[in-house]
Amino acid sequence: ADGDPLGGCRVSPAGFHALTSQLMRLAGGRVVLALEGGYNLDSISLSMAACVRALLGDSPPLGGTAMACAKEAQPYHKQTIHAVRRHLSQFWSRLVDIDGFAVTSAPEV
Repeated sequence: ADGDPLGGCRVSPAGFHALTSQLMRLAGGRVVLALEGGYNLDSISLSMAACVRALLGDSPPLGGTAMACAKEAQPYHKQTIHAVRRHLSQFWSRLVDIDGFAVTSAPEV
C-alpha cells in the first residue's frame, strides 16, 4: 500500500478501490477480502476502507488516483499476468477472452 515502507507497492487507496471493483466484476460480485498483516496501520486501514467502499458499491475515496505510478505495466509483469490468467482460466472461465486475452489450450498442471 502507498505509504508502507516495507511493501513498496505504492498502490493508493483509490487503486485498491479500483482493483476490488475489477475483481468484483470479474468474479460476478463474489469476492472475499482478508488482511494478512500490515506494517503501516494508517496506510493499511485507508486501503482496507477503500476496498470495503468498493464492496458496498460506494465511490472511491477522495484524493489520489488509481494509477499514481506507471501508466503501463512492465513486460515482466505482463508476462506474469498472462501466465497466471492462462493457468487459472481452466478453473474460472471468466478469465478466458477478457481484454483480448484468449486461452488457446489448457495449461499443463
